[in-house]
Amino acid sequence: SDYLADQTGDSASESDGELSNIRSTEDVDEGFDEVPLPPTLPEVSEESLQEAWPLGDTSFSIFLCPITCCVMTDPVVGADGYTYERQAIARWFE
Repeated sequence: SDYLADQTGDSASESDGELSNIRSTEDVDEGFDEVPLPPTLPEVSEESLQEAWPLGDTSFSIFLCPITCCVMTDPVVGADGYTYERQAIARWFE
């Protein structure tokens, strides 16, 4: 027996399993202001970043991509839970 059909009194054949009250994508932006992009930061050498990092060399590795071993500027989290540089992981899957 179809649980939802039993609860609402509707039969599965009437709805075909589709949601009829989903808003269209045109309605999504109504009432919301556009979020501005963050400011572009100047490029800084890895050595300068390591000098400024207060927690020591061992914890600085959280900023390094495991593929490129460079400081990430566009990090993304993969399905495996690790963080990668976007371009590096995209190239890896090509």
